[in-house]
Amino acid sequence: MGKKIFLILSCVLFCASILTACAQPAQPVQYDSLSELSDAVGFDVINPAGMPDVYVLAGYYAVGGNLAQIVYVNGDNELIFAMTTLKKVECEFGEFDETKTVGVKGVYFEYSLSGGSVRLAAARMGDFTYAIYAKNGLSEDQMKQAAIGLNLSQTT
Repeated sequence: MGKKIFLILSCVLFCASILTACAQPAQPVQYDSLSELSDAVGFDVINPAGMPDVYVLAGYYAVGGNLAQIVYVNGDNELIFAMTTLKKVECEFGEFDETKTVGVKGVYFEYSLSGGSVRLAAARMGDFTYAIYAKNGLSEDQMKQAAIGLNLSQTT
């Protein structure tokens, strides 16, 4: 259990560094519910509905005052949904073979791929940047389903 918590926190910190444009990330604070997380970051965090079925909710985290993360796990694989007021989701956290822009229900996500798997999908809409980070990658179809589950076309 301790190893699993360490892996989750490591992944949360890792994703936090991605979304803070390589700045020194703040320590994540765990919350018990989506409403507590929303209160902590000062905006209504959306609840993603499209995470692959094999992943289970592992926790709600706030990093600093403007980054909300919902972590899902499947064994040692993690998926992190992040929502932030930051405009950039750029930080090198590994080598990517390719990046491409993919339209998902009228929202354009930038996919970052490595070894044929999508590791990061990010989109900017309104005042927020939304991202899905897959530690071990997802197929393009799996990432598209996760992105559809964000219902971003309804948030504009």
